[in-house]
Amino acid sequence: MFGVSKKRLWEVEERLMKEDQRIEDSFAKKIEELKKTLSQKFAEELSLISTSIKGLTTKNAEDEKILEQKFQVQSRHEERLKTDLSKVDNCSSIAVERITTLATRVEENNQSLDAEIALAKKQIEDMDKRAGSKNTEVENNFETLKENMQELHNRLNRMQNAISSDFYNLAAYREEKQKDSLRHNGSGVEWIIKGLTEKIMHTPEGQCLTSPNFSCYVPKVGEVHELSLVFYPLGERGGGCSLFLRHPVDAPWMRFNLTVGSQKRGPFDTIYKGPPVFCQLEKERNEGMPREWDGIRISVEFMPPMIEDIDLGEDRIGDALFSTTELVAADGTNQFFQYEKLMEVLESKTGGSDGRPGAESALSTAAASAVA
Repeated sequence: MFGVSKKRLWEVEERLMKEDQRIEDSFAKKIEELKKTLSQKFAEELSLISTSIKGLTTKNAEDEKILEQKFQVQSRHEERLKTDLSKVDNCSSIAVERITTLATRVEENNQSLDAEIALAKKQIEDMDKRAGSKNTEVENNFETLKENMQELHNRLNRMQNAISSDFYNLAAYREEKQKDSLRHNGSGVEWIIKGLTEKIMHTPEGQCLTSPNFSCYVPKVGEVHELSLVFYPLGERGGGCSLFLRHPVDAPWMRFNLTVGSQKRGPFDTIYKGPPVFCQLEKERNEGMPREWDGIRISVEFMPPMIEDIDLGEDRIGDALFSTTELVAADGTNQFFQYEKLMEVLESKTGGSDGRPGAESALSTAAASAVA
Protein backbone atom coordinates (compact mmCIF):
# COMPACT_ATOMS: atom_id res chain seq x y z
CA MET A 1 0.00 0.00 0.00
CA PHE A 2 2.87 2.34 0.79
CA GLY A 3 4.48 1.37 -2.50
CA VAL A 4 1.38 2.37 -4.42
CA SER A 5 1.21 5.69 -2.62
CA LYS A 6 4.85 6.46 -3.42
CA LYS A 7 4.30 5.65 -7.07
CA ARG A 8 1.32 8.00 -7.20
CA LEU A 9 3.33 10.65 -5.44
CA TRP A 10 6.07 10.29 -8.04
CA GLU A 11 3.54 10.55 -10.86
CA VAL A 12 1.98 13.64 -9.27
CA GLU A 13 5.40 15.15 -8.71
CA GLU A 14 6.39 14.36 -12.32
CA ARG A 15 3.15 15.98 -13.57
CA LEU A 16 3.80 19.02 -11.43
CA MET A 17 7.35 19.24 -12.77
CA LYS A 18 6.07 19.00 -16.39
CA GLU A 19 3.42 21.59 -15.64
CA ASP A 20 6.03 23.89 -14.13
CA GLN A 21 8.27 23.32 -17.15
CA ARG A 22 5.35 24.11 -19.51
CA ILE A 23 4.49 27.25 -17.54
CA GLU A 24 8.15 28.31 -17.57
CA ASP A 25 8.40 27.69 -21.34
CA SER A 26 5.16 29.55 -21.95
CA PHE A 27 6.30 32.39 -19.75
CA ALA A 28 9.70 32.53 -21.46
CA LYS A 29 8.00 32.51 -24.88
CA LYS A 30 5.70 35.36 -23.88
CA ILE A 31 8.67 37.27 -22.50
CA GLU A 32 10.50 36.79 -25.85
CA GLU A 33 7.44 37.97 -27.78
CA LEU A 34 7.09 40.93 -25.47
CA LYS A 35 10.79 41.76 -25.94
CA LYS A 36 10.39 41.57 -29.74
CA THR A 37 7.28 43.75 -29.63
CA LEU A 38 8.97 46.30 -27.38
CA SER A 39 12.11 46.25 -29.55
CA GLN A 40 10.06 46.81 -32.73
CA LYS A 41 8.07 49.64 -31.15
CA PHE A 42 11.27 51.15 -29.79
CA ALA A 43 12.85 50.98 -33.25
CA GLU A 44 9.79 52.62 -34.84
CA GLU A 45 9.71 55.35 -32.23
CA LEU A 46 13.45 55.86 -32.67
CA SER A 47 12.99 56.10 -36.48
CA LEU A 48 10.21 58.67 -36.07
CA ILE A 49 12.33 60.67 -33.65
CA SER A 50 15.29 60.49 -36.06
CA THR A 51 13.09 61.61 -38.99
CA SER A 52 11.70 64.49 -36.92
CA ILE A 53 15.23 65.52 -35.94
CA LYS A 54 16.34 65.43 -39.60
CA GLY A 55 13.30 67.50 -40.66
CA LEU A 56 13.96 70.04 -37.95
CA THR A 57 17.62 70.17 -38.94
CA THR A 58 16.70 70.72 -42.62
CA LYS A 59 14.17 73.39 -41.71
CA ASN A 60 16.69 75.14 -39.47
CA ALA A 61 19.21 75.08 -42.32
CA GLU A 62 16.63 76.53 -44.74
CA ASP A 63 15.66 79.21 -42.21
CA GLU A 64 19.31 80.10 -41.73
CA LYS A 65 19.75 80.30 -45.53
CA ILE A 66 16.67 82.55 -45.87
CA LEU A 67 17.93 84.76 -43.04
CA GLU A 68 21.31 84.99 -44.73
CA GLN A 69 19.69 85.97 -48.06
CA LYS A 70 17.59 88.62 -46.33
CA PHE A 71 20.70 89.93 -44.65
CA GLN A 72 22.47 90.11 -48.01
CA VAL A 73 19.50 91.94 -49.58
CA GLN A 74 19.46 94.38 -46.68
CA SER A 75 23.20 94.93 -47.10
CA ARG A 76 22.71 95.67 -50.80
CA HIS A 77 19.90 98.10 -49.99
CA GLU A 78 22.13 99.85 -47.50
CA GLU A 79 24.90 100.11 -50.10
CA ARG A 80 22.47 101.53 -52.66
CA LEU A 81 21.19 103.99 -50.10
CA LYS A 82 24.73 105.12 -49.36
CA THR A 83 25.39 105.48 -53.10
CA ASP A 84 22.21 107.52 -53.58
CA LEU A 85 23.10 109.73 -50.63
CA SER A 86 26.54 110.33 -52.07
CA LYS A 87 24.96 111.22 -55.44
CA VAL A 88 22.60 113.66 -53.71
CA ASP A 89 25.55 115.23 -51.92
CA ASN A 90 27.42 115.54 -55.20
CA CYS A 91 24.39 117.12 -56.88
CA SER A 92 24.01 119.55 -53.99
CA SER A 93 27.67 120.54 -54.21
CA ILE A 94 27.35 120.98 -57.97
CA ALA A 95 24.24 123.14 -57.46
CA VAL A 96 26.07 125.29 -54.91
CA GLU A 97 28.97 125.71 -57.31
CA ARG A 98 26.62 126.68 -60.12
CA ILE A 99 24.81 129.18 -57.93
CA THR A 100 28.12 130.69 -56.87
CA THR A 101 29.18 130.91 -60.51
CA LEU A 102 25.86 132.53 -61.47
CA ALA A 103 26.20 135.05 -58.65
CA THR A 104 29.70 135.93 -59.85
CA ARG A 105 28.43 136.32 -63.41
CA VAL A 106 25.55 138.52 -62.26
CA GLU A 107 27.95 140.74 -60.37
CA GLU A 108 30.18 140.98 -63.42
CA ASN A 109 27.16 141.72 -65.60
CA ASN A 110 26.06 144.40 -63.16
CA GLN A 111 29.44 146.07 -63.42
CA SER A 112 29.37 145.73 -67.21
CA LEU A 113 25.83 147.09 -67.26
CA ASP A 114 26.79 150.11 -65.16
CA ALA A 115 29.67 150.76 -67.53
CA GLU A 116 27.40 150.41 -70.57
CA ILE A 117 24.78 152.69 -69.00
CA ALA A 118 27.42 155.28 -68.23
CA LEU A 119 28.74 154.97 -71.77
CA ALA A 120 25.21 155.28 -73.13
CA LYS A 121 24.59 158.42 -71.10
CA LYS A 122 27.83 159.89 -72.36
CA GLN A 123 26.86 159.04 -75.93
CA ILE A 124 23.45 160.67 -75.43
CA GLU A 125 25.11 163.82 -74.12
CA ASP A 126 27.49 163.84 -77.10
CA MET A 127 24.61 163.37 -79.52
CA ASP A 128 22.67 166.21 -77.87
CA LYS A 129 25.70 168.47 -78.40
CA ARG A 130 25.92 167.43 -82.05
CA ALA A 131 22.18 168.02 -82.61
CA GLY A 132 21.23 169.88 -85.76
CA SER A 133 21.28 168.46 -89.22
CA LYS A 134 21.73 164.97 -87.82
CA ASN A 135 18.69 165.15 -85.56
CA THR A 136 16.98 162.13 -87.23
CA GLU A 137 20.10 159.97 -86.92
CA VAL A 138 20.52 160.98 -83.27
CA GLU A 139 16.92 160.01 -82.50
CA ASN A 140 17.38 156.62 -84.15
CA ASN A 141 20.56 155.96 -82.20
CA PHE A 142 18.82 157.07 -79.03
CA GLU A 143 15.98 154.60 -79.64
CA THR A 144 18.52 151.84 -80.30
CA LEU A 145 20.33 152.64 -77.08
CA LYS A 146 17.05 152.63 -75.18
CA GLU A 147 16.22 149.20 -76.62
CA ASN A 148 19.69 147.92 -75.70
CA MET A 149 19.32 149.27 -72.18
CA GLN A 150 15.91 147.66 -71.85
CA GLU A 151 17.30 144.36 -73.13
CA LEU A 152 20.19 144.56 -70.66
CA HIS A 153 17.75 145.27 -67.83
CA ASN A 154 15.62 142.32 -68.91
CA ARG A 155 18.66 140.05 -69.02
CA LEU A 156 19.67 141.22 -65.56
CA ASN A 157 16.17 140.56 -64.20
CA ARG A 158 16.09 137.09 -65.74
CA MET A 159 19.45 136.19 -64.23
CA GLN A 160 18.42 137.51 -60.82
CA ASN A 161 15.17 135.52 -61.00
CA ALA A 162 17.11 132.42 -62.04
CA ILE A 163 19.44 132.76 -59.04
CA SER A 164 16.62 133.43 -56.58
CA SER A 165 14.58 130.45 -57.79
CA ASP A 166 17.46 128.02 -58.35
CA PHE A 167 17.22 126.54 -54.86
CA TYR A 168 13.51 125.92 -55.30
CA ASN A 169 13.94 124.41 -58.75
CA LEU A 170 16.74 122.05 -57.73
CA ALA A 171 14.38 119.20 -56.76
CA ALA A 172 12.28 119.77 -59.87
CA TYR A 173 15.42 119.72 -62.00
CA ARG A 174 16.51 116.38 -60.54
CA GLU A 175 13.08 114.91 -61.20
CA GLU A 176 12.93 116.39 -64.71
CA LYS A 177 16.37 114.95 -65.50
CA GLN A 178 15.00 111.42 -65.06
CA LYS A 179 11.60 111.82 -66.77
CA ASP A 180 10.74 111.69 -70.43
CA SER A 181 8.86 114.71 -71.77
CA LEU A 182 6.27 115.17 -74.49
CA ARG A 183 5.36 118.66 -75.63
CA HIS A 184 3.50 120.25 -78.54
CA ASN A 185 5.20 122.68 -80.84
CA GLY A 186 2.66 124.26 -83.20
CA SER A 187 1.79 121.60 -85.77
CA GLY A 188 4.25 119.10 -84.32
CA VAL A 189 5.14 117.16 -81.19
CA GLU A 190 8.57 116.72 -79.57
CA TRP A 191 9.40 113.64 -77.45
CA ILE A 192 12.56 113.62 -75.31
CA ILE A 193 13.69 110.18 -74.07
CA LYS A 194 16.04 110.30 -71.06
CA GLY A 195 18.16 107.57 -69.47
CA LEU A 196 18.70 106.09 -72.92
CA THR A 197 21.57 103.75 -71.96
CA GLU A 198 19.48 101.87 -69.39
CA LYS A 199 16.46 101.69 -71.70
CA ILE A 200 18.56 100.27 -74.55
CA MET A 201 19.68 97.45 -72.22
CA HIS A 202 16.04 96.40 -71.86
CA THR A 203 15.07 97.06 -75.51
CA PRO A 204 16.85 94.60 -77.87
CA GLU A 205 16.75 94.74 -81.64
CA GLY A 206 13.20 94.53 -82.97
CA GLN A 207 11.62 95.96 -79.81
CA CYS A 208 10.49 99.56 -79.46
CA LEU A 209 9.82 102.43 -77.06
CA THR A 210 6.39 104.02 -77.51
CA SER A 211 5.48 107.57 -76.54
CA PRO A 212 2.25 108.41 -74.72
CA ASN A 213 -0.75 108.94 -76.99
CA PHE A 214 -1.23 112.54 -78.08
CA SER A 215 -3.48 114.69 -80.24
CA CYS A 216 -2.17 117.24 -82.72
CA TYR A 217 -3.51 119.76 -85.21
CA VAL A 218 -2.70 118.82 -88.82
CA PRO A 219 -2.83 121.78 -91.23
CA LYS A 220 -5.90 121.68 -93.52
CA VAL A 221 -6.99 118.37 -91.93
CA GLY A 222 -7.88 119.26 -88.35
CA GLU A 223 -7.31 117.72 -84.94
CA VAL A 224 -6.15 114.08 -85.10
CA HIS A 225 -6.26 111.93 -81.94
CA GLU A 226 -4.63 108.73 -80.65
CA LEU A 227 -1.25 109.33 -82.28
CA SER A 228 2.05 108.07 -80.88
CA LEU A 229 5.73 107.86 -81.86
CA VAL A 230 7.33 104.40 -82.07
CA PHE A 231 11.12 104.37 -81.67
CA TYR A 232 13.40 101.33 -82.14
CA PRO A 233 16.77 102.24 -80.51
CA LEU A 234 18.57 99.28 -82.11
CA GLY A 235 16.42 99.26 -85.24
CA GLU A 236 13.36 97.39 -86.39
CA ARG A 237 15.67 95.03 -88.32
CA GLY A 238 19.09 96.23 -87.13
CA GLY A 239 21.57 98.50 -88.89
CA GLY A 240 20.53 101.68 -87.05
CA CYS A 241 17.60 103.19 -85.17
CA SER A 242 14.06 103.29 -86.59
CA LEU A 243 11.26 105.81 -86.07
CA PHE A 244 7.62 105.61 -87.16
CA LEU A 245 4.34 107.41 -86.47
CA ARG A 246 1.56 105.14 -85.16
CA HIS A 247 -1.97 106.27 -86.02
CA PRO A 248 -5.50 104.76 -86.01
CA VAL A 249 -6.55 102.70 -89.01
CA ASP A 250 -9.28 105.22 -89.87
CA ALA A 251 -6.99 108.26 -89.57
CA PRO A 252 -7.16 110.79 -92.43
CA TRP A 253 -4.31 110.99 -94.93
CA MET A 254 -1.48 113.13 -93.53
CA ARG A 255 2.03 114.18 -94.54
CA PHE A 256 4.74 114.64 -91.94
CA ASN A 257 8.49 114.85 -91.31
CA LEU A 258 10.27 112.82 -88.63
CA THR A 259 13.40 113.94 -86.75
CA VAL A 260 15.92 112.09 -84.56
CA GLY A 261 18.46 114.46 -82.99
CA SER A 262 19.68 116.61 -85.91
CA GLN A 263 18.60 114.12 -88.60
CA LYS A 264 15.36 115.08 -90.35
CA ARG A 265 13.65 112.73 -92.83
CA GLY A 266 10.49 113.00 -94.91
CA PRO A 267 7.96 113.78 -95.93
CA PHE A 268 6.20 110.50 -95.07
CA ASP A 269 2.48 109.78 -94.99
CA THR A 270 -0.07 107.36 -93.54
CA ILE A 271 0.63 104.89 -96.38
CA TYR A 272 4.44 104.96 -96.47
CA LYS A 273 5.52 104.96 -92.84
CA GLY A 274 9.25 105.43 -93.53
CA PRO A 275 12.50 103.47 -94.01
CA PRO A 276 13.49 100.64 -91.62
CA VAL A 277 16.82 102.42 -90.85
CA PHE A 278 16.43 106.09 -89.94
CA CYS A 279 19.98 107.02 -88.80
CA GLN A 280 22.84 105.99 -86.49
CA LEU A 281 21.73 106.59 -82.90
CA GLU A 282 25.13 107.21 -81.25
CA LYS A 283 25.83 110.29 -83.38
CA GLU A 284 22.56 111.93 -82.29
CA ARG A 285 22.72 111.33 -78.53
CA ASN A 286 22.31 114.41 -76.32
CA GLU A 287 21.81 116.61 -79.38
CA GLY A 288 20.57 119.97 -78.12
CA MET A 289 20.24 118.89 -74.46
CA PRO A 290 22.45 118.51 -71.34
CA ARG A 291 24.83 115.57 -71.55
CA GLU A 292 23.83 114.26 -68.12
CA TRP A 293 20.30 113.59 -69.42
CA ASP A 294 21.69 110.77 -71.60
CA GLY A 295 18.78 111.27 -73.96
CA ILE A 296 17.61 111.64 -77.53
CA ARG A 297 15.29 114.25 -79.05
CA ILE A 298 12.54 112.87 -81.33
CA SER A 299 9.85 114.88 -83.10
CA VAL A 300 7.13 114.77 -85.73
CA GLU A 301 6.11 117.79 -87.81
CA PHE A 302 2.86 117.70 -89.79
CA MET A 303 2.64 119.35 -93.20
CA PRO A 304 -0.33 120.55 -95.23
CA PRO A 305 -1.54 117.93 -97.73
CA MET A 306 -0.82 118.40 -101.41
CA ILE A 307 -4.11 119.56 -103.01
CA GLU A 308 -4.95 118.27 -106.49
CA ASP A 309 -7.51 119.78 -108.90
CA ILE A 310 -10.79 117.92 -109.25
CA ASP A 311 -10.18 117.45 -113.00
CA LEU A 312 -6.92 115.45 -113.12
CA GLY A 313 -6.95 114.79 -116.86
CA GLU A 314 -5.82 111.67 -118.70
CA ASP A 315 -2.31 113.05 -119.24
CA ARG A 316 -1.70 112.75 -115.49
CA ILE A 317 -1.94 108.92 -115.69
CA GLY A 318 1.06 108.74 -118.02
CA ASP A 319 3.23 110.69 -115.59
CA ALA A 320 5.93 108.44 -114.06
CA LEU A 321 5.72 110.44 -110.80
CA PHE A 322 1.96 109.95 -110.43
CA SER A 323 1.08 108.74 -106.92
CA THR A 324 -2.29 108.24 -105.30
CA THR A 325 -0.85 109.46 -101.99
CA GLU A 326 -0.83 112.99 -103.41
CA LEU A 327 -4.58 113.00 -104.05
CA VAL A 328 -6.40 114.63 -101.13
CA ALA A 329 -9.84 116.22 -101.01
CA ALA A 330 -9.76 120.00 -100.76
CA ASP A 331 -11.75 120.00 -97.52
CA GLY A 332 -9.72 117.13 -96.02
CA THR A 333 -12.85 115.32 -94.77
CA ASN A 334 -13.11 112.36 -97.17
CA GLN A 335 -10.28 109.95 -96.33
CA PHE A 336 -11.12 107.76 -99.39
CA PHE A 337 -11.03 110.66 -101.83
CA GLN A 338 -7.77 109.58 -103.45
CA TYR A 339 -9.08 106.08 -104.22
CA GLU A 340 -12.43 107.34 -105.53
CA LYS A 341 -10.67 109.84 -107.79
CA LEU A 342 -8.30 107.13 -109.03
CA MET A 343 -11.32 104.91 -109.85
CA GLU A 344 -12.95 107.73 -111.83
CA VAL A 345 -9.77 108.42 -113.81
CA LEU A 346 -9.14 104.75 -114.58
CA GLU A 347 -12.76 104.20 -115.67
CA SER A 348 -12.61 107.20 -117.98
CA LYS A 349 -9.23 105.97 -119.29
CA THR A 350 -10.37 102.40 -120.07
CA GLY A 351 -13.85 103.28 -121.28
CA GLY A 352 -16.08 101.88 -118.53
CA SER A 353 -16.80 98.20 -117.97
CA ASP A 354 -13.94 96.84 -120.11
CA GLY A 355 -11.39 98.38 -117.73
CA ARG A 356 -13.35 97.67 -114.57
CA PRO A 357 -11.29 94.71 -113.29
CA GLY A 358 -8.05 96.67 -113.66
CA ALA A 359 -9.54 99.64 -111.77
CA GLU A 360 -10.79 97.41 -108.97
CA SER A 361 -7.36 95.77 -108.72
CA ALA A 362 -5.60 99.15 -108.53
CA LEU A 363 -8.13 100.39 -105.96
CA SER A 364 -7.85 97.25 -103.81
CA THR A 365 -4.03 97.44 -103.92
CA ALA A 366 -4.07 101.10 -102.85
CA ALA A 367 -6.62 100.40 -100.11
CA ALA A 368 -4.57 97.45 -98.81
CA SER A 369 -1.49 99.69 -98.67
CA ALA A 370 -3.44 102.37 -96.79
CA VAL A 371 -4.71 99.85 -94.21
CA ALA A 372 -1.21 98.39 -93.77
